Amino acid sequence: MSSNPGAAGGGRRPRSAEQRQGSAAMAQVMQAWEQLSDMELLTWRVAGKRRRTEGIIFFKSVNLRRLRRGEDLTRLPPQPKVVNAKPVLKSLHIRNRHGQITLKLELCRLPTEPMTVWGARPCKPAF
Repeated sequence: MSSNPGAAGGGRRPRSAEQRQGSAAMAQVMQAWEQLSDMELLTWRVAGKRRRTEGIIFFKSVNLRRLRRGEDLTRLPPQPKVVNAKPVLKSLHIRNRHGQITLKLELCRLPTEPMTVWGARPCKPAF
């Protein structure tokens, strides 16, 4: 019996384009972390503590998101955002037809920055 997990089944599946792109993005972000000055590293570490995480983790989360949006990497943490009390989303309608999920958003106003919409399956209300 072979110790190679793919010997009998034909081997591993090749990595998808998204997986390869994600690995390349992570390598780029980690290389950028190594090139930061001592002052920039300290700034990330302090900003990370404010968010109850480590500086490197905060750096990765910010810069991987920026790469996905096609933006340049940032060497300094973003400034805390001022929360606008006016809602953006008026209603959200989720439809599932034969496995095809459709989201219909109704907005109160146009968003001023990129936003993420999270959705979940409807569940029974708790009484």
